[in-house]
Amino acid sequence: MDNYTNVDTQSAWLLLSGGPLVMVASRSRDGIPNVMAAGWSSNFEFDSPYVALDTTHTTSANIRDTHEFVICVAGIELKDAMLYSGTVHGRDVGDKFKAGNIRGMASPRLGITIPAGCLAYLECTVLPKWRPLFAEEGLLIGHVEAAAAREGLWDEDAQSFGKGLMLAMHYVSEKTISVGGELISVGSRH
Repeated sequence: MDNYTNVDTQSAWLLLSGGPLVMVASRSRDGIPNVMAAGWSSNFEFDSPYVALDTTHTTSANIRDTHEFVICVAGIELKDAMLYSGTVHGRDVGDKFKAGNIRGMASPRLGITIPAGCLAYLECTVLPKWRPLFAEEGLLIGHVEAAAAREGLWDEDAQSFGKGLMLAMHYVSEKTISVGGELISVGSRH
């Protein structure tokens, strides 16, 4: 019989992957770009990804105002941008791309500034039926309007992003991420 180590219920969430670490890009109604790190993302339906966000953040306010956002799957080359965007508030620095020296590019469909070099992105709108759930609980369910993967990471024949997911960062703990199964220390985020 296998042996198991008990895990405190307050840490049980660490046993499940929340999907790859993603960066959520948005813009204010005044056009100021914003980006943040998010550790909990997955698929709700085949064309409806979800991300759990704090309802008090600038990104959440932007999305409530515009009903648009982009989910960006980040690889290790965006580690510093991920850490910066996850520890600094847009309300404090304004344009996080400028303040954090994050190279950006416009998403083709919605024109939202996203981190250049991401592995993939999903341009999304929030359908009216999901807006109350987001406003009240922070569960952001998007409808994919356009999506793309970096060249060479999407296998058209297999309909697979397997190569991309092996390069994506995954949250392990406050000071550790995983890329391709390898544990990488990122130090303290504070």
